Amino acid sequence: MYPEFETKTSYKYLKLVISALEEPICILGGWAVFLHVNKNFQNAQGRPYIGSRDIDLGFHLDKDATGEN
Repeated sequence: MYPEFETKTSYKYLKLVISALEEPICILGGWAVFLHVNKNFQNAQGRPYIGSRDIDLGFHLDKDATGEN
């Protein structure tokens, strides 16, 4: 579905971004699905599950946070 160059580049930068973040990390979208299903999909289909071109991250913001915390 996506050109391999795009998904490989996106995955490379996903790993780079994740390595710079503190846990908990919330990955959304196509990469979240890939990380959850790829192993079983690959065993069943003989090929990796489709990756993603974009990196979707969610952030938890404390509703009581101020610029001082």
